[in-house]
Amino acid sequence: QVVDNLFARAEEMGMLQVDQENMGDRLKCIGNEEICSRYATYVLGRYVRSRIWFGQDPMLVIKSAEPYITVDSAKKELHGIVRYMESINKEWKHLLEKPAPDFRFENVKGEMVSLSDFRGYFVLLDVWNIYCGICILQMPYLRKLEPELEKLGVQIIGISSDSQNLKEKWKTFVEEEEMLGVQVIMDKGLSSQFIKDYCVSSFPVFCLINPDGYVVHARLPLPQSQKFMQIVQQEVDAYNIKKRDHPL
Repeated sequence: QVVDNLFARAEEMGMLQVDQENMGDRLKCIGNEEICSRYATYVLGRYVRSRIWFGQDPMLVIKSAEPYITVDSAKKELHGIVRYMESINKEWKHLLEKPAPDFRFENVKGEMVSLSDFRGYFVLLDVWNIYCGICILQMPYLRKLEPELEKLGVQIIGISSDSQNLKEKWKTFVEEEEMLGVQVIMDKGLSSQFIKDYCVSSFPVFCLINPDGYVVHARLPLPQSQKFMQIVQQEVDAYNIKKRDHPL
């Protein structure tokens, strides 16, 4: 984590340019074999657990790091990471072949809101909670992208995983931060069916659903990434072209 923070600072200061799909850009800067191997498996493990790669080929990132993993114990850990990634792939089958699971949660006004209410629109699900530091750090980036998302006709639904006994604190946070779109809170916190339906194991989660109600990207990159809007734009354009060329 210390090494990760150092790289993050170097990138923010423009001292290091990194291709997010090529871990070698970072790993080649580490001269110690043990640290290099450990750091590579640390980042890959986090990458796979976050599932932000869904809809992409995670093996591209893994292959870019593999040559730098030379310590035997780290090699074993890499094999475990790959097996875990393969098991995750199977979990997403229901999202790819069927409409996105519906949900019905309470908003800040006490009204019930369902995903089905937004059929006919692109929907961006922002799954978060008030104690998630990364979630909160992404809010300014998402706010900055609001005009572009609105232009594309993308509706934002913020879904808090906070427990019901934190509802008032959640409402206050949403109002003070002037959070975007429709903000709702899960009915049973982390025990909600939503968590199982969308295979949520870490936060934040950004999921894009098309106007027909199908998940087109279950794990978008974080809004701070340039790829976030690139992927959203690509999905909207592809959908519009398909509807234009094959109208009902």
